[in-house]
Amino acid sequence: MKLKKIRNMAFALLFVGISLMFLNILTIKSTVFLKVLLLILSVVFLIFSTIIYTFSGVLSLQAPVITCPNCNNKTKILGKSDRCSFCKVTLSFENEK
Repeated sequence: MKLKKIRNMAFALLFVGISLMFLNILTIKSTVFLKVLLLILSVVFLIFSTIIYTFSGVLSLQAPVITCPNCNNKTKILGKSDRCSFCKVTLSFENEK
């Protein structure tokens, strides 16, 4: 569940960056300072989005896959406890020693 939230945040940053670029195109008669500011902000948002997508990909590769006891689907779990991606049941690792 945490991966989905991280990816949604990265998608929102991507959307904001592209929207700022589009706004830059629409402001034809604005000052050069405003155009440069919008361009720099949009590139910063796109770079942050790329970094967050890369981070979520690394987390997804390292996350162990377990079978949910409630719905019998395989889901990835981050940390000691997480929610099932399908039925939203809280899953946790049992400390077996």
